[in-house]
Amino acid sequence: MAPEQVKREHVRPGADIWALDVLFWEVIKGQRLFQGENEASLIYQIVHQQPATIQQFVPGISPGQIRIIDRSLEKNLKNVIQPFRIFCVI
Repeated sequence: MAPEQVKREHVRPGADIWALDVLFWEVIKGQRLFQGENEASLIYQIVHQQPATIQQFVPGISPGQIRIIDRSLEKNLKNVIQPFRIFCVI
């Protein structure tokens, strides 16, 4: 669930990209991106904690790919890359 969904704000078109990026991270890491002992802890992490850069887990990843992935998981809506632009770059 994207941060704006958790906060009951207007859901941006990129919320699906955010969810896809979380899934991508989980496949690469082999564990959940956000982990908590309970629902409240999990929701807090989704809203407030920025994950570590994917470069730590995929050493050969290009700077462009890192930028796309990091911006897809951005919590500040002003900094989020637009979904159409992601597909233009890939």
